[in-house]
Amino acid sequence: VEHDWRANEAVPAALDGLAEEERLRGFDLLAAPLLRLTLVRTGEQRYHLIYTNHHILMDGWSNSRLLGEVLQRYAGQFASHAPGRYRDYIAWLQRQDATLSEHFWKQQLQGLDEPTRLAQAIAAGARAPLEEGHGSHGCTLDEAQTRSLGEFARQQKVTVNTLVQAAWLLLLQRCTGQDTVVFGATVSGRPAELKGVEQQIGLFINTLPVVAAPLPQLSVSDWLQAVQERNLALRDFEHTPLYDVQRWAGLGGEALFDNILVFENYPVSEALEKGSPAQLQFGAVGNHEQTNYPLTLSVFVAERLSFDYSYSYQHFSGAVIRQLAEGLQHLLLAMIGNPGQCLGDLSLLSDGQRTVVEQESRRAAGQVGRGLNIHQLIEAQAARTPDAVALLCAGEQLSYGQFNQRANQLAHKLIEQGVGPDVRVGIAVERGLDMIVGLLAVLKAGGAYVPLDPEYPQERLHYMMQDSGIQLLLTQSPLLERLQDGLAVPYLCLDQAPVWLAGMAQGNPPERSSAENLAYVMYTSGSTGRPKGVGITHNALSQHARATASHFNMTAADRGLQFSTFNFDAFVEQLYPALIRGASVVIRGKALWDSETFYRELIEQGISIVDLSTAYWFMLGKDFAAKGPRDFGRLRQLNLGGEAMPAEGVAAWKQAGLKHACLLNTYGPTEATVSATAHDCGAYLKGTEPLPAVIPLGKALPGRSIYLLDSSGNLPLKGVMGELMIGGDLLARGYHDRPGLTAERFIPDPFSSDGGRLYRSGDLARYDAEGVIEYAGRIDHQVKIRGFRIEMGEIEARLLELTPVREALVLAQDGASGPQLVAYVVPAAQVAADTPQAQAQLREQLKAALKEVLPDYMLPAHLLFLEALPLSPNGKLDRKALPKADASLLQQAYIAPQSELEQQVAAIWAQVLGVDQVGLDDNFFELGGHSLDALRLIGAINQALAVQLSINALFTAPTVGQLAGVIAAGQPDSAQNVIALGGSGQPLFCFHPAGGSVYGYLPLAAQLRDRCAVYGVLHQAYLQTDWSEVSWQAMIERYVASIRQVQPSGPYYLAGWSLGGSIAMDVASELEAAGETVRFLGLLDPTPPQGAGDDQIQTQEMPVTVTAESEWQAIIDKLCQQFPGSAEMIESRLRREAELDWQSIHGWVAGNIPLAPGELDRVVGLFKAEFDASLVSAVFNDLSALSAAYAYRPLRVAPRLWWSSDYARERIQIMEQAMGREVQGGEIAASYHIEARHEAMVDSRALLESFTEQLLTCLN
Repeated sequence: VEHDWRANEAVPAALDGLAEEERLRGFDLLAAPLLRLTLVRTGEQRYHLIYTNHHILMDGWSNSRLLGEVLQRYAGQFASHAPGRYRDYIAWLQRQDATLSEHFWKQQLQGLDEPTRLAQAIAAGARAPLEEGHGSHGCTLDEAQTRSLGEFARQQKVTVNTLVQAAWLLLLQRCTGQDTVVFGATVSGRPAELKGVEQQIGLFINTLPVVAAPLPQLSVSDWLQAVQERNLALRDFEHTPLYDVQRWAGLGGEALFDNILVFENYPVSEALEKGSPAQLQFGAVGNHEQTNYPLTLSVFVAERLSFDYSYSYQHFSGAVIRQLAEGLQHLLLAMIGNPGQCLGDLSLLSDGQRTVVEQESRRAAGQVGRGLNIHQLIEAQAARTPDAVALLCAGEQLSYGQFNQRANQLAHKLIEQGVGPDVRVGIAVERGLDMIVGLLAVLKAGGAYVPLDPEYPQERLHYMMQDSGIQLLLTQSPLLERLQDGLAVPYLCLDQAPVWLAGMAQGNPPERSSAENLAYVMYTSGSTGRPKGVGITHNALSQHARATASHFNMTAADRGLQFSTFNFDAFVEQLYPALIRGASVVIRGKALWDSETFYRELIEQGISIVDLSTAYWFMLGKDFAAKGPRDFGRLRQLNLGGEAMPAEGVAAWKQAGLKHACLLNTYGPTEATVSATAHDCGAYLKGTEPLPAVIPLGKALPGRSIYLLDSSGNLPLKGVMGELMIGGDLLARGYHDRPGLTAERFIPDPFSSDGGRLYRSGDLARYDAEGVIEYAGRIDHQVKIRGFRIEMGEIEARLLELTPVREALVLAQDGASGPQLVAYVVPAAQVAADTPQAQAQLREQLKAALKEVLPDYMLPAHLLFLEALPLSPNGKLDRKALPKADASLLQQAYIAPQSELEQQVAAIWAQVLGVDQVGLDDNFFELGGHSLDALRLIGAINQALAVQLSINALFTAPTVGQLAGVIAAGQPDSAQNVIALGGSGQPLFCFHPAGGSVYGYLPLAAQLRDRCAVYGVLHQAYLQTDWSEVSWQAMIERYVASIRQVQPSGPYYLAGWSLGGSIAMDVASELEAAGETVRFLGLLDPTPPQGAGDDQIQTQEMPVTVTAESEWQAIIDKLCQQFPGSAEMIESRLRREAELDWQSIHGWVAGNIPLAPGELDRVVGLFKAEFDASLVSAVFNDLSALSAAYAYRPLRVAPRLWWSSDYARERIQIMEQAMGREVQGGEIAASYHIEARHEAMVDSRALLESFTEQLLTCLN
């Protein structure tokens, strides 16, 4: 095609447009010819030739040959015919030994664990895809630089091609972080033994992988030799098809690389210059070569070495390509400067670029400075606003003055006990005001507190106490026995503080700690199988609180929420910044909050600042969004942390109506004192900025420096991943008693002139185009799940300690509600795991063992059994070959839900758990459900079915059938009939006798107050006056559900008096049949089945008519038993009253005994009901009729029996023999005869002491 453009004034632009049109036209591969020529006349003696061809027709070498032959013909010369034919080449290919090729390439690929994908590694998340199409970028070295490269290559006895390849391999490693990298290189493919092959025209080139590992300790010279040797070895096998090589790589046949390097050492321009007639002159030659790879780097050798980067807009931006080009050029010139330097010392950045990056990285480092310790700042605040509310929890509150005074008294006591600088004090208490007072007191005494979560397994708590070397333990009486078991650690029980604090000074103690003394030691998951203690200094804690309070703009008008448990560092950020600014802090109680509880507390408490784990925040947002926009009251700031922030969560909160609050995405490890970076996401809520696919981590907070460094400690290109390193004054002192690990993770700061340190976080990150940090993954296998930091190695180590386990691997896999832990286990040789039944038993055995040593959040959701862990062809673990966790593998034999309610519940379960179907007997938690899933499930059920279930209902009834039964029975909280009678610790459940009441157990509860938590299981008629039991068995099943709502799993401790003993026996049998353990079964005059003993005993429970005076005395006695601390006041005040008046009792209790309003109504109402003779009579008659169905059932637990003087020893012997026949061992554990009548035996001192002794034997 010819064009005459002599009259065209915009020739350059028009020529570029025409060339692009030609390129975009493409070719029909079924229609010849596969090349086109377009000649454009642009002047009288000037022409522009556009030559387009498909690569399938010929390679670059052939193009040069073809154009050379054309010019010969143009000059009238005869072009000699090239010897040989293309078919000779095809025949040669067919003669090559495929077996030899396969062996060679498998050796070459041995170190390659994964493909090298440059496009994914560099700025993948920070760059929005551009339009479809391709771009190009060219750059050229000057002649002097080109000569230097050539001279250096000759000195090293390598080719310039090898030099460029060596630099490109190093650049790929720096950008991807992989030890072994690979790119595609084009080879000529012309075998030397094939005669005339150099003159033939056709497609000979091949693209093959160049695989190498640029070790940082290698010198440049050694590295060049290694690459040259690989290239020489490849010569004999460069004919191998790429698809075969990819198949042999053992990576599933997927593409090994997304970029190729084409080295043109016989360019078209050289052919034109050599073959052109004297009268024909050529100008600049432009070459545009497009491949199917996202990036093609073409290198042209001439007097000036030139580089052409052809790239896909969908994978790279122009800015990224320019960075790569600058980085490669800088590497090349750095390599030739000193052949003896190590590869690890080479930088992709120029000196000027490095200086800019370093300055930005430490921009925020000095913005806080040293100041008073945290307790001094709180003391100053208490002096300024002593009457302002500091802390609120469960209806109680402390002013700043009261808070400081209580902490001072305790601090003086601690000093008396030897607490001082760097003395560690363990604190294990339930959530509440005592927890906060205890922490502040330790700091005031100069010590360092060690948080110990009472919910942790005993073994883990003991390890933390011993490893940290605590010299004193602050706890509460009910927790003491479990904590002290086998350990001789001095202790103080805070619930007894009024006794031992009497007379202690109330003023601030003298300052005892320096800025560098420890403030706390907090334990995090450890890769070696044991948790490790992170020691934070007073200086770091104080600077963090001051920086955070300033960054959050906190004032005394704010009210913060303390939500996290105190053994996680989020607790620090939720408490101290608010207290040094005079704000109030609302402390969440022990119970989990579902979305509606959270919202109610937010509004009722007027909370303005909230700090949440990302997973919980995401769950709340989805729940709120599903119910439409709402008003969030005073909430002005929402801070998130713990794991990557999903963009969907921002959209959900926006949909829920949160549009004008500050939303911060924060990041920081415990070792850097909570948050180190923050990103304000408020603009996304308001809609003033588009919501990105990946929410950034933001920029450094005051007091921190943030560096991204590659594996060799070099600053990477912008957009390239590096390990996130944190510097500044807020770093931890190190790991307690682990100097080796401290030296490994806390390294000297190479950018500091004053001996600073950097903490190696293990997190990968990169800078986006605006210099904002973006999270990109982990270097190791540590994960964050629901905000909890978990080292897989700790779980694996615990599994490997178990006899049935030979090999173990733990991974995080995405589930329906986020990442979940999956454990792969290779059972020991002697362990049977070849059937579903055997695997189910082994799974339960391993889960039970792990539960004894790991906290709940570290327990794998799935345990999968393998014959062997899969290995790659290279002998390495092949993680991709591991089976995915499938909840269906853990499902019971499918029983379809029958009723409409069961089907609705099952459908909601399936949606929450992400499974196709759920059967009637499937267990929510066995299918991988966790606490946040449980909150989502209960919220969804409440909304869909218009009920008011609490999360405890699911712990009680964890299968579809059970939960549907709870809903159908109209008992959203069946545990309302489980009444707390006093104490804390291990629950003891006491079942009502035939009258239905449980307050007869109050003396026993008082006796056991410091030993365990006593619960009475009340008859439902005391809560619903029209209640009538359907059957004896239905009542037993409901009581099992009730106590499981309080205590989801065993071991259980049960007791019962009279007919309550019969109930306790059947509940024990039912629990054991469900696979639970009953460790204690205490029976007081248990009513025998009809025909098994003296039926007359039953009549002794029937109440007799009482006088008003005796009833009044009974009420006073019950109140004294319920509130022993107020017994003297009750006796002296109420005994003066002349007549029975429930209204006056209600008013007196409300004014004198500290109870929440709802609890007050419940207690007084139950007392009233207990003395309602008609109600008691109705319950008695109902139970008497039902008990006809009662019979002794099989038991594994051996009962302990106490008999009143109403039973003759012969009758006791008959009943014990009948009972013993149903016990697994055939014997009763113990039997005692009490000198007291049946109705008075529960008040007997002999009974109480004997019962306590037997219970403690089982507890210990």
